[in-house]
Amino acid sequence: MPGGTLRSTHAFGVPTASIKNHLYALGDGARIFTSPWIVTKPELRHYAAIYLTARGAPVTLTLDGTTAPYQAAALKQMTERAVRAQDVQVLLFQLDPLHRHFARFRAIARPGLLALDRQRFAQLDTQLQAAYAGRLTVAQASELFDDVVDTVLPLLPPVKDLDARVLKVIELLRQNHNSRLDRLAAAVDLSYDRLSHLFAESMGLPLRTYQSWLKLYTAITLVRADAKLRLTDVAHAAGFADSSHLCKAFVQAHGAPPSYFLDSDYVTI
Repeated sequence: MPGGTLRSTHAFGVPTASIKNHLYALGDGARIFTSPWIVTKPELRHYAAIYLTARGAPVTLTLDGTTAPYQAAALKQMTERAVRAQDVQVLLFQLDPLHRHFARFRAIARPGLLALDRQRFAQLDTQLQAAYAGRLTVAQASELFDDVVDTVLPLLPPVKDLDARVLKVIELLRQNHNSRLDRLAAAVDLSYDRLSHLFAESMGLPLRTYQSWLKLYTAITLVRADAKLRLTDVAHAAGFADSSHLCKAFVQAHGAPPSYFLDSDYVTI
């Protein structure tokens, strides 16, 4: 592997001797992950995503049996993809279910990928290079994230406004992420099955998955506030049965266990 020695085969980036992966955790469901080397098997990811390369070499994405190179692409939430980007300057812009524009990506047609013209992002090249190198502040990274998303939004298929009942359920869950889902359904005068269908149709992911993301967000907030907390205590406080359940949910959501992102040998946050 040019530039360093293969250190890991995590679902996200593999660090080299010269270039680390960088994670900008921006809050409100926004993250930027950068890496020189991403190779994954087909895996389902909950988040909506925008893949960009800082330079000309493309990322190879495989969806629904079709493999093609892309310098820029938007991916629908709940889309299975395999990624191959070896010695490529990759920037992954992740919109979690908590992001205000997450639902906009649900209209991307099957197999869940929208190819984008890389030239549309040319005015951001200086910032993209700085982000890849880990030189942006949180404020600068947040501005870059918004600029990238704002560039993509007009290119997405149109969607209807979210149903008022879905908005109410989201608000109730944010007030109490451990709410029983059947009670949420009753609060909007729907059966649980009907609410589940309506929520998935509106948001692009299942209601239970959205609730799990809220629990994960709570767990991450607790760890940031006190890194000395035991993982078991964090899991219970966030609404998970135990630390194993928390770690499993984290891997499903992010592609790697919490320890990977907290290990400075792999990722700079």
